[in-house]
Amino acid sequence: MAACVSASGFAGGAVTEEKDLLPQEDINKLYEPRTYAFDLYNDTYKFRVLTMELGAMYPVQVELDPGIADGLGDNLEGYEDMTGMARGIWIQNDKELSEFIEMLATSSAKLKYILKRLASGE
Repeated sequence: MAACVSASGFAGGAVTEEKDLLPQEDINKLYEPRTYAFDLYNDTYKFRVLTMELGAMYPVQVELDPGIADGLGDNLEGYEDMTGMARGIWIQNDKELSEFIEMLATSSAKLKYILKRLASGE
């Protein structure tokens, strides 16, 4: 797919909006942050582990389940809490994101318990 460039002009003081001239969607919406949820579930139960506010660039805002956040305690040290909320965590780069997910998977007793219960079908 080739990228094209277009310039629109105006005459006599009337400006035609570019959005009215081109049929393509505005790519700026791809840059806007979106919220994603990470849920675990089986036929009976569901559990929201976290939500992430993802944009085109870091930082990424993560909000953990309160029980997971409380259980991780000191393991969350070093992640900036820019929102002032106990559950609000900010990830600054790819390395931090990878370390955070690994820490979450290996250190959360609540998450391990819920995974066992969901897997057993209870």
